[in-house]
Amino acid sequence: MHPILFEIGPITIYMFGVMVATGFLVGGSWIAATAEKAGFDRQQIWNLNLLVLGSVLVGGRLMYFIVELFRTDYYFKNPLEIFKIWQGGLVFYGGFILTFLTVVWYGRRHRFPMLRLCDVYAAGGFLGEAFGRWGCFFMGDDYGKPAPGLPWAVVFTDERSAVPTNLRGVPLHPTQLYLSALALSIFLVGRWLWRRKGRFDGQVTAAALMMYATGRSIVELFRGDADRGFVLSSPFHLSTSQFISIWGFGLGVFIWWWGHKRPPLEWPPKPAAAAAVPPDGAAAAGAGATVTAAAAPAGKEVGGSGAGEPAKAESA
Repeated sequence: MHPILFEIGPITIYMFGVMVATGFLVGGSWIAATAEKAGFDRQQIWNLNLLVLGSVLVGGRLMYFIVELFRTDYYFKNPLEIFKIWQGGLVFYGGFILTFLTVVWYGRRHRFPMLRLCDVYAAGGFLGEAFGRWGCFFMGDDYGKPAPGLPWAVVFTDERSAVPTNLRGVPLHPTQLYLSALALSIFLVGRWLWRRKGRFDGQVTAAALMMYATGRSIVELFRGDADRGFVLSSPFHLSTSQFISIWGFGLGVFIWWWGHKRPPLEWPPKPAAAAAVPPDGAAAAGAGATVTAAAAPAGKEVGGSGAGEPAKAESA
Protein backbone atom coordinates (compact mmCIF):
# COMPACT_ATOMS: atom_id res chain seq x y z
CA MET A 1 0.00 0.00 0.00
CA HIS A 2 1.30 3.48 0.88
CA PRO A 3 3.33 3.62 4.11
CA ILE A 4 4.29 7.27 3.62
CA LEU A 5 1.75 10.05 3.14
CA PHE A 6 4.28 12.67 2.04
CA GLU A 7 7.82 13.89 2.63
CA ILE A 8 9.02 17.46 3.09
CA GLY A 9 12.80 17.59 3.17
CA PRO A 10 13.92 15.57 6.19
CA ILE A 11 10.36 15.32 7.53
CA THR A 12 8.43 12.15 6.72
CA ILE A 13 4.76 11.78 7.54
CA TYR A 14 3.79 8.11 7.91
CA MET A 15 0.25 6.89 7.30
CA PHE A 16 0.46 4.77 10.43
CA GLY A 17 0.92 7.84 12.62
CA VAL A 18 -1.79 9.74 10.77
CA MET A 19 -4.36 6.99 11.26
CA VAL A 20 -3.45 6.48 14.93
CA ALA A 21 -3.88 10.22 15.50
CA THR A 22 -7.20 10.14 13.63
CA GLY A 23 -8.40 7.24 15.74
CA PHE A 24 -7.42 9.09 18.92
CA LEU A 25 -9.31 12.23 17.92
CA VAL A 26 -12.44 10.43 16.73
CA GLY A 27 -12.57 7.90 19.55
CA GLY A 28 -11.55 10.43 22.18
CA SER A 29 -14.22 12.91 21.06
CA TRP A 30 -16.92 10.23 21.25
CA ILE A 31 -15.71 9.18 24.70
CA ALA A 32 -15.69 12.77 26.00
CA ALA A 33 -19.17 13.55 24.65
CA THR A 34 -20.68 10.29 25.92
CA ALA A 35 -19.01 10.54 29.32
CA GLU A 36 -20.20 14.11 29.79
CA LYS A 37 -23.80 13.05 29.15
CA ALA A 38 -23.32 10.33 31.75
CA GLY A 39 -22.29 12.87 34.39
CA PHE A 40 -18.50 12.82 34.12
CA ASP A 41 -16.45 16.00 33.93
CA ARG A 42 -15.42 16.62 30.31
CA GLN A 43 -12.02 18.13 31.14
CA GLN A 44 -11.13 15.22 33.41
CA ILE A 45 -12.07 12.80 30.66
CA TRP A 46 -9.84 14.57 28.15
CA ASN A 47 -7.01 14.43 30.68
CA LEU A 48 -7.60 10.70 30.91
CA ASN A 49 -7.73 10.46 27.10
CA LEU A 50 -4.18 11.79 26.93
CA LEU A 51 -3.05 9.26 29.51
CA VAL A 52 -4.77 6.54 27.51
CA LEU A 53 -2.98 7.60 24.33
CA GLY A 54 0.34 7.31 26.13
CA SER A 55 -0.69 3.93 27.56
CA VAL A 56 -1.57 2.62 24.09
CA LEU A 57 1.77 3.67 22.65
CA VAL A 58 3.95 2.63 25.58
CA GLY A 59 2.10 -0.61 26.35
CA GLY A 60 1.84 -1.61 22.70
CA ARG A 61 5.51 -0.93 22.02
CA LEU A 62 6.64 -2.63 25.22
CA MET A 63 4.72 -5.81 24.36
CA TYR A 64 6.19 -5.72 20.84
CA PHE A 65 9.67 -5.41 22.31
CA ILE A 66 9.06 -8.36 24.67
CA VAL A 67 7.82 -10.54 21.80
CA GLU A 68 10.83 -9.55 19.68
CA LEU A 69 13.25 -10.53 22.46
CA PHE A 70 12.37 -14.18 21.83
CA ARG A 71 13.15 -13.85 18.13
CA THR A 72 16.10 -11.52 17.63
CA ASP A 73 18.63 -9.27 19.31
CA TYR A 74 17.95 -6.46 16.83
CA TYR A 75 16.77 -3.98 19.45
CA PHE A 76 19.76 -4.70 21.67
CA LYS A 77 22.02 -3.74 18.79
CA ASN A 78 19.80 -0.81 17.75
CA PRO A 79 18.14 0.47 20.96
CA LEU A 80 17.02 3.79 19.47
CA GLU A 81 14.83 1.89 17.00
CA ILE A 82 12.49 1.08 19.90
CA PHE A 83 11.22 4.67 19.88
CA LYS A 84 10.29 4.73 16.18
CA ILE A 85 6.64 3.87 16.77
CA TRP A 86 5.53 5.86 13.71
CA GLN A 87 6.93 3.02 11.60
CA GLY A 88 4.57 0.49 13.19
CA GLY A 89 5.30 -2.23 15.70
CA LEU A 90 2.57 -1.94 18.34
CA VAL A 91 0.89 -4.96 19.93
CA PHE A 92 -2.79 -4.38 20.64
CA TYR A 93 -2.96 -6.40 23.83
CA GLY A 94 0.03 -4.58 25.32
CA GLY A 95 -1.68 -1.25 24.80
CA PHE A 96 -5.01 -2.64 25.99
CA ILE A 97 -3.63 -4.00 29.25
CA LEU A 98 -1.82 -0.78 30.17
CA THR A 99 -4.85 1.29 29.14
CA PHE A 100 -7.14 -0.82 31.33
CA LEU A 101 -4.86 -0.31 34.32
CA THR A 102 -4.66 3.43 33.61
CA VAL A 103 -8.45 3.83 33.44
CA VAL A 104 -8.91 1.85 36.67
CA TRP A 105 -6.24 3.92 38.47
CA TYR A 106 -7.67 7.23 37.25
CA GLY A 107 -11.23 6.21 38.09
CA ARG A 108 -10.31 5.22 41.64
CA ARG A 109 -8.33 8.41 42.14
CA HIS A 110 -11.30 10.58 41.15
CA ARG A 111 -13.93 8.32 42.75
CA PHE A 112 -15.65 7.57 39.46
CA PRO A 113 -17.95 4.55 39.06
CA MET A 114 -15.35 2.11 37.79
CA LEU A 115 -17.35 -0.20 35.54
CA ARG A 116 -19.31 2.66 33.97
CA LEU A 117 -16.10 4.48 33.12
CA CYS A 118 -14.68 1.29 31.60
CA ASP A 119 -17.86 0.90 29.52
CA VAL A 120 -17.38 4.31 27.91
CA TYR A 121 -13.75 3.59 27.09
CA ALA A 122 -14.46 0.07 25.87
CA ALA A 123 -16.82 1.34 23.17
CA GLY A 124 -14.92 4.50 22.23
CA GLY A 125 -11.57 2.75 22.36
CA PHE A 126 -12.60 0.27 19.70
CA LEU A 127 -13.89 3.12 17.55
CA GLY A 128 -10.37 4.53 17.61
CA GLU A 129 -8.94 1.06 16.97
CA ALA A 130 -11.02 0.79 13.81
CA PHE A 131 -9.12 3.77 12.38
CA GLY A 132 -5.75 2.69 13.76
CA ARG A 133 -5.93 -0.66 11.95
CA TRP A 134 -6.05 1.21 8.66
CA GLY A 135 -2.64 2.58 9.62
CA CYS A 136 -1.42 -1.02 9.87
CA PHE A 137 -2.93 -1.67 6.44
CA PHE A 138 -1.16 1.25 4.78
CA MET A 139 2.07 0.27 6.53
CA GLY A 140 1.79 -3.36 5.48
CA ASP A 141 2.03 -4.43 9.11
CA ASP A 142 0.06 -7.42 10.49
CA TYR A 143 -0.27 -8.80 6.96
CA GLY A 144 -2.16 -11.98 6.10
CA LYS A 145 -1.35 -15.32 4.54
CA PRO A 146 -1.21 -15.77 0.75
CA ALA A 147 -4.72 -16.04 -0.68
CA PRO A 148 -4.56 -16.67 -4.46
CA GLY A 149 -7.98 -16.40 -6.02
CA LEU A 150 -9.54 -14.57 -3.08
CA PRO A 151 -11.69 -11.75 -4.56
CA TRP A 152 -10.82 -9.26 -1.82
CA ALA A 153 -7.14 -10.20 -1.49
CA VAL A 154 -4.68 -7.29 -1.47
CA VAL A 155 -1.25 -6.94 -3.04
CA PHE A 156 1.60 -4.96 -1.48
CA THR A 157 4.27 -3.67 -3.84
CA ASP A 158 5.80 -0.67 -2.05
CA GLU A 159 9.39 -1.47 -1.10
CA ARG A 160 8.98 0.57 2.10
CA SER A 161 6.11 -1.55 3.39
CA ALA A 162 6.52 -3.98 6.29
CA VAL A 163 5.58 -6.95 4.07
CA PRO A 164 8.59 -9.22 3.40
CA THR A 165 10.14 -9.09 -0.03
CA ASN A 166 9.06 -12.63 -0.89
CA LEU A 167 5.38 -11.73 -0.31
CA ARG A 168 5.30 -8.47 -2.26
CA GLY A 169 3.18 -8.83 -5.34
CA VAL A 170 1.42 -11.87 -3.81
CA PRO A 171 -2.33 -11.69 -3.04
CA LEU A 172 -2.73 -11.72 0.74
CA HIS A 173 -5.59 -11.80 3.23
CA PRO A 174 -6.27 -8.19 4.31
CA THR A 175 -6.15 -9.15 7.98
CA GLN A 176 -5.66 -5.52 8.99
CA LEU A 177 -9.09 -4.74 7.52
CA TYR A 178 -10.58 -7.80 9.19
CA LEU A 179 -9.41 -6.40 12.53
CA SER A 180 -10.70 -2.94 11.64
CA ALA A 181 -14.12 -4.38 10.84
CA LEU A 182 -14.04 -6.33 14.11
CA ALA A 183 -13.25 -3.18 16.09
CA LEU A 184 -16.01 -1.23 14.35
CA SER A 185 -18.57 -3.97 15.04
CA ILE A 186 -17.57 -3.99 18.73
CA PHE A 187 -18.07 -0.23 18.87
CA LEU A 188 -21.53 -0.49 17.28
CA VAL A 189 -22.60 -3.26 19.65
CA GLY A 190 -21.13 -1.35 22.59
CA ARG A 191 -22.98 1.83 21.64
CA TRP A 192 -26.24 -0.13 21.32
CA LEU A 193 -25.74 -1.72 24.74
CA TRP A 194 -24.86 1.66 26.26
CA ARG A 195 -28.15 3.18 25.05
CA ARG A 196 -30.28 0.15 25.88
CA LYS A 197 -32.64 0.31 28.82
CA GLY A 198 -31.82 -2.17 31.54
CA ARG A 199 -28.07 -2.01 30.88
CA PHE A 200 -25.89 -2.78 33.87
CA ASP A 201 -22.48 -1.31 34.56
CA GLY A 202 -19.74 -3.44 33.03
CA GLN A 203 -21.95 -4.92 30.31
CA VAL A 204 -20.27 -3.02 27.48
CA THR A 205 -16.79 -3.85 28.78
CA ALA A 206 -17.62 -7.54 29.16
CA ALA A 207 -19.18 -7.77 25.70
CA ALA A 208 -16.20 -5.98 24.12
CA LEU A 209 -13.72 -8.31 25.78
CA MET A 210 -15.55 -11.46 24.71
CA MET A 211 -16.18 -10.23 21.17
CA TYR A 212 -12.60 -9.14 20.60
CA ALA A 213 -11.12 -12.30 22.11
CA THR A 214 -13.28 -14.46 19.83
CA GLY A 215 -12.79 -12.39 16.69
CA ARG A 216 -9.07 -11.91 17.21
CA SER A 217 -8.52 -15.63 17.70
CA ILE A 218 -10.26 -16.28 14.38
CA VAL A 219 -8.35 -13.58 12.48
CA GLU A 220 -5.08 -15.02 13.81
CA LEU A 221 -5.74 -18.09 11.65
CA PHE A 222 -5.31 -15.90 8.54
CA ARG A 223 -2.27 -13.91 9.71
CA GLY A 224 0.96 -14.44 7.79
CA ASP A 225 3.43 -12.59 10.02
CA ALA A 226 5.11 -15.34 12.02
CA ASP A 227 7.12 -12.74 13.96
CA ARG A 228 4.06 -11.92 16.08
CA GLY A 229 5.08 -14.77 18.39
CA PHE A 230 3.68 -18.14 19.39
CA VAL A 231 3.12 -19.68 22.79
CA LEU A 232 2.72 -23.16 21.31
CA SER A 233 3.95 -24.56 18.01
CA SER A 234 2.92 -28.19 18.54
CA PRO A 235 0.67 -30.14 18.54
CA PHE A 236 -1.07 -26.98 17.24
CA HIS A 237 -0.15 -23.34 16.79
CA LEU A 238 -1.25 -20.94 19.51
CA SER A 239 -0.13 -17.37 18.92
CA THR A 240 0.60 -14.93 21.70
CA SER A 241 -2.60 -13.03 20.94
CA GLN A 242 -4.69 -16.20 20.97
CA PHE A 243 -3.21 -17.13 24.34
CA ILE A 244 -4.02 -13.69 25.80
CA SER A 245 -7.49 -13.88 24.21
CA ILE A 246 -8.29 -16.92 26.35
CA TRP A 247 -7.70 -14.85 29.48
CA GLY A 248 -9.46 -11.85 27.96
CA PHE A 249 -12.58 -13.89 27.26
CA GLY A 250 -12.54 -15.24 30.82
CA LEU A 251 -12.21 -11.71 32.19
CA GLY A 252 -15.20 -10.66 30.09
CA VAL A 253 -17.31 -13.49 31.51
CA PHE A 254 -16.31 -12.51 35.07
CA ILE A 255 -17.12 -8.81 34.55
CA TRP A 256 -20.52 -9.75 33.05
CA TRP A 257 -21.31 -11.91 36.10
CA TRP A 258 -20.01 -9.34 38.57
CA GLY A 259 -21.71 -6.34 36.96
CA HIS A 260 -25.03 -8.13 36.53
CA LYS A 261 -25.39 -8.94 40.23
CA ARG A 262 -24.42 -5.45 41.45
CA PRO A 263 -27.26 -3.02 42.32
CA PRO A 264 -27.65 -0.04 39.95
CA LEU A 265 -25.41 2.88 40.92
CA GLU A 266 -26.80 6.40 40.81
CA TRP A 267 -24.37 8.67 39.00
CA PRO A 268 -23.72 11.51 39.30
CA PRO A 269 -24.69 11.38 42.98
CA LYS A 270 -27.46 13.79 43.94
CA PRO A 271 -26.46 16.50 46.45
CA ALA A 272 -27.68 15.89 49.99
CA ALA A 273 -30.96 17.62 50.76
CA ALA A 274 -30.43 20.81 52.76
CA ALA A 275 -31.85 20.86 56.27
CA ALA A 276 -35.19 22.68 56.58
CA VAL A 277 -34.67 26.28 57.71
CA PRO A 278 -37.46 27.74 59.91
CA PRO A 279 -39.05 31.04 58.89
CA ASP A 280 -37.46 34.20 60.29
CA GLY A 281 -40.32 34.87 62.65
CA ALA A 282 -40.29 31.35 64.06
CA ALA A 283 -36.54 31.48 64.50
CA ALA A 284 -36.78 34.80 66.36
CA ALA A 285 -39.56 33.53 68.55
CA GLY A 286 -37.55 30.42 69.39
CA ALA A 287 -34.53 32.51 70.28
CA GLY A 288 -36.62 34.85 72.50
CA ALA A 289 -38.16 31.91 74.33
CA THR A 290 -34.71 30.50 75.04
CA VAL A 291 -33.48 33.82 76.48
CA THR A 292 -36.63 34.21 78.59
CA ALA A 293 -36.31 30.68 79.97
CA ALA A 294 -32.70 31.31 80.92
CA ALA A 295 -33.64 34.54 82.80
CA ALA A 296 -36.60 33.07 84.76
CA PRO A 297 -36.17 32.49 88.53
CA ALA A 298 -35.50 28.95 89.58
CA GLY A 299 -38.59 26.94 90.44
CA LYS A 300 -40.97 29.12 88.42
CA GLU A 301 -42.22 28.13 85.00
CA VAL A 302 -42.12 30.73 82.26
CA GLY A 303 -45.58 32.11 81.49
CA GLY A 304 -47.23 30.35 84.48
CA SER A 305 -49.31 32.12 87.16
CA GLY A 306 -47.54 30.41 90.02
CA ALA A 307 -44.87 27.88 90.97
CA GLY A 308 -45.34 24.55 89.31
CA GLU A 309 -48.01 25.76 86.87
CA PRO A 310 -47.10 24.71 83.31
CA ALA A 311 -46.41 27.38 80.79
CA LYS A 312 -49.14 28.22 78.27
CA ALA A 313 -48.24 28.76 74.66
CA GLU A 314 -49.62 31.88 73.03
CA SER A 315 -51.30 31.46 69.71
CA ALA A 316 -49.61 33.30 66.90
